Amino acid sequence: KIATPNPTPPTKPASSINTTERNVKYKTPGGLHSVTFNVSILDWKISWARITPSADHDVSKKFQAKFAEEINEKIIGKDVKNLKLDTIAGASLTTKAFNEFLVEL
Repeated sequence: KIATPNPTPPTKPASSINTTERNVKYKTPGGLHSVTFNVSILDWKISWARITPSADHDVSKKFQAKFAEEINEKIIGKDVKNLKLDTIAGASLTTKAFNEFLVEL
């Protein structure tokens, strides 16, 4: 008998990618603010993300924008089940809101 190599696993169909978008509200010293988190997950790993800042307060806008600029390098390819981020770009409250968003996935 001749041994045959294991077949290559099939590629994942697009339907196996889970994309979630949610507008998350959170409290800050400047009041209640929101930000929209949008992520795609394949095999429990984050494959794509977009953060849309929507704060009204200037300081919160600045922190959300910096968070949005730096988040992808911290999360792409990471296992969403075990991901808990430390403060990103000084945006501790936005990071906390993102961590809570991940728990709800």
